[in-house]
Amino acid sequence: MMCIESVTLSLIFGSVLLIIGIYGTVIAWRFYILLDSPADKFALQVMVAFILFGVLGGGAVVGSAFFEGTWWPFIALFTMSGFLILAFSSLHYLRLLYEEFGSKINSREERKHIPVGGFIIESLEGIKTLLKYLSSKSGGLFVISRRPRDEWEEEFGIKPTKYLWLSRVEEKHSVSPSNLHVILEEAVRFMRIRKNSVIYIEGIEYLVLYNDFKSVAKFLFTLKDYATVEKSVLLIFIPPAYWKSPTITS
Repeated sequence: MMCIESVTLSLIFGSVLLIIGIYGTVIAWRFYILLDSPADKFALQVMVAFILFGVLGGGAVVGSAFFEGTWWPFIALFTMSGFLILAFSSLHYLRLLYEEFGSKINSREERKHIPVGGFIIESLEGIKTLLKYLSSKSGGLFVISRRPRDEWEEEFGIKPTKYLWLSRVEEKHSVSPSNLHVILEEAVRFMRIRKNSVIYIEGIEYLVLYNDFKSVAKFLFTLKDYATVEKSVLLIFIPPAYWKSPTITS
């Protein structure tokens, strides 16, 4: 038979775990609904951890106060499962945060291996070679392209730190070519977080289709100025044939 003190402690601790578990489950569920991928997956994993650790674990502790039997295996199982899910999820998303925002140690280093400013490149093979070199010397590579990411990575043989697909299709990491302000904000944010980074843009002719030429030119000049201030480099690929297009010659 359990003593009164043990029953009381089981009720108190079990009730606290239940309250925390229910509260955490509700909050995590709300974030799961509101957040986009991959943050929604983290919210889901946190919710499962609260259910195991708080709701089921707390329920097992409360149950041990009312019913005789061996409850500790269930308490240990729920507690350990919830802890492991939360721990491994946290480590996984810490790695994602590192990939997204970089290291504060590296950001303090003054890298002098890359040029600063904006440059137009007309050779496709030349830009491939240049990007392979700069990606290993810079604070990060941000690619803005008309092609999907997997197709671009297969041709260039590089994995960018961040990638934006110029498309009107609503997909992950895609942006409408008409939203120049969104592209600018993403690029500036990337350069501020990762000093001495590389911004590579291709598909200028696609941007001009959805914006007038002056707007695209202003966008590129502004981005070039930000690259200079943030000690980064802006590389713009423009095929030679584009200079003879009606958009340029008119």
